[in-house]
Amino acid sequence: MNEKIFTKNFYFVFLSMFFSGLVMYLLMTIMVGYAQNMGASVTIAGLLSGIYVVGALCSRFFSSRIMEQLGWKRAAIVFLAIHLVASAGYFIDAGIVFLLLVRFIHGIGFGTGINATISIGMSILPRSRYAEASGYLMMAPSLAIGIGPFLGGWLYDLAPNACFIMATLFAALTLLFIMLVDTSAFDPGPQRSKSKDMRPHGISAYLELSALPLAFCIFMTAVGYSSIMAFYRVYAEEMNLITQFTYFFPIYAVILAAARPCAGRLQDRFGDDIICTVGFLAQIIGLGALAMSPCMMTIILCAIGCALGFGTLSSCCNAIVCRDAPQGRRSYSVTTFWLLCDAGMGAGPLLLGAVASASSYTAMYIFSALVTAVSLPIYWMVHRRMTARGHL
Repeated sequence: MNEKIFTKNFYFVFLSMFFSGLVMYLLMTIMVGYAQNMGASVTIAGLLSGIYVVGALCSRFFSSRIMEQLGWKRAAIVFLAIHLVASAGYFIDAGIVFLLLVRFIHGIGFGTGINATISIGMSILPRSRYAEASGYLMMAPSLAIGIGPFLGGWLYDLAPNACFIMATLFAALTLLFIMLVDTSAFDPGPQRSKSKDMRPHGISAYLELSALPLAFCIFMTAVGYSSIMAFYRVYAEEMNLITQFTYFFPIYAVILAAARPCAGRLQDRFGDDIICTVGFLAQIIGLGALAMSPCMMTIILCAIGCALGFGTLSSCCNAIVCRDAPQGRRSYSVTTFWLLCDAGMGAGPLLLGAVASASSYTAMYIFSALVTAVSLPIYWMVHRRMTARGHL
């Protein structure tokens, strides 16, 4: 249990993931307001914000094949270079259609780039402390969630172009740090030499089927959490809690930074069930409390619940699917897991927005808690089947 976690490679991967997350959340926060200032309708502004995720989803779907053909590090470098070029594209003032194209390409660069980075990162972790080390590594995007929206709003108030300058700088650092990682010990490199009979066929050529059930659980949890990311501003205005809600993301980030390493150590020692069950229950309670009695205390409770919920579960479940991936299929497991996680974050606002339109934001947050609740028995069933089959 004394294997070293914090190596030079670990720090390089961590920083690459952190800065890529900052780019995503910094720009996502300001894009709707920026588009409306350009004269776009609310619908187009929402599309402009979300098309980045669409590009990332498209890219993630094909990323395992791309990583197999190029090798992990080379795929990361190529697509993070696309990510950097797209970041610089925001400076070109050529109208909304061009901006939509830039956002889509930006998402494509992020999707495969971050998949390759995560695959590299999960391969450098010590096996005996895998969940703990995964918890530390996956703090990178979580800290970006806490810092990015705040930084984006602050920079946008100074000048919109300041956001684009910082996004381009962060994208350059993302590329630089992944270039510094030494992957010679585990990167399979290009695998074009495989015969057609040895290559995976059908859906297995893009996704890892054994990871799908657990990935579906994180999809449901992401749908629940997306109610905060997409609608907290309008809910805060409706409930006259704008000032109180400014504390949500800093609290979320602090709790997550403290919880993930502890959760990882407990997961390594006592198994997956106790940590994941607590995570699901925490998010259910947090979202339910916010819906039933919105106030400063329930905002704090919801921030803690979502940090222990989606924030911790995304790390713990990612560790499970990577730790127990079939031989040679880790990159496919990473792709499958984060594809469904992104899909939940993307589909959630559409589904939950329809609930809010038909009823109220209070009903929407109750529905978010119920969606998370449904994922808990699914997790128990999936995990027991994986254990019975000897996957765990």
